[in-house]
Amino acid sequence: MNTKFLTAAAIAAALVSGAGASAMAATPAPATSPAPSSSPASTASLQGKVDDLTNKLKHAQDALAKKVDATAKKAAADAYKLQVTAWQTAKSVHEAAAKPILEAYKAAVATAKTARDAALLVAVTADAKKAANDNFKSAVASATKVRDDALAALPAVPAKPVKP
Repeated sequence: MNTKFLTAAAIAAALVSGAGASAMAATPAPATSPAPSSSPASTASLQGKVDDLTNKLKHAQDALAKKVDATAKKAAADAYKLQVTAWQTAKSVHEAAAKPILEAYKAAVATAKTARDAALLVAVTADAKKAANDNFKSAVASATKVRDDALAALPAVPAKPVKP
């Protein structure tokens, strides 16, 4: 039994060492690169190329930055136009809703003034004139309160957008 085991071990060892040796033989040796020349002319030439590439890179970066800046400015201008349009619409809606309120206020004040003027024409005493003026002031104060409450109930107009 020992002989079979030793024979198997020897065959396995031969296969393993043979495969390793053949794999090593097939792998080419790394090639050595030529040593850089240390002549001043070639160093200056390489430095010139590096400088040229550096300048090209800087110009490309500057051009890209300009394009990005122009795109950002255009986007800001477009957004501003949309904001102004929205603001104008909101303002128009507010003014359209406020117009009848303001007209009603003016009509109430005109009616109160007409009533006061009529009362002053027939008033003979100072107390009657004072009562006519007091009634006028009361009517104007009432109309003002109604107007202010109605305007406060309207949706507020947003602030006008700031130009970028």
